[in-house]
Amino acid sequence: MLFLTRGQRQIVTGVEARVKAELRSNIPVETLAAEYHIAPSTLGKYFRQAHGISVKEYLTRLRMQHAAELLESTGLSIGAIAERVGYSHQGKFGAAFRRCLGMGPMEYRRQRAALREKRSKNAETELAGDGNL
Repeated sequence: MLFLTRGQRQIVTGVEARVKAELRSNIPVETLAAEYHIAPSTLGKYFRQAHGISVKEYLTRLRMQHAAELLESTGLSIGAIAERVGYSHQGKFGAAFRRCLGMGPMEYRRQRAALREKRSKNAETELAGDGNL
């Protein structure tokens, strides 16, 4: 946000907060821009200057980050997670997840579970090894 004025930074910060608070919603950029009495293209320019990506891409990345956390920390179904992050169609969610993380949601969940299991076994091995000293 180096090249934005304080007012422009406040707009970007406000949009970030709104998007984060309403992750499930598909708020059009036009609506967000209207709230600040600026053109959608102006909002897009401010946002791109601050983050290097569009508002839509920012929202997608936030959603996928939250989805990844839910996949790792809950047993919720893929459909339930998709809904929680604003996707009404599981297939569209899966495609967006794959684009962002390079693998599908189930593959991600399995991979993270295997990694946790490996870490757990390594920790157990280290603890058992310490008892032999």
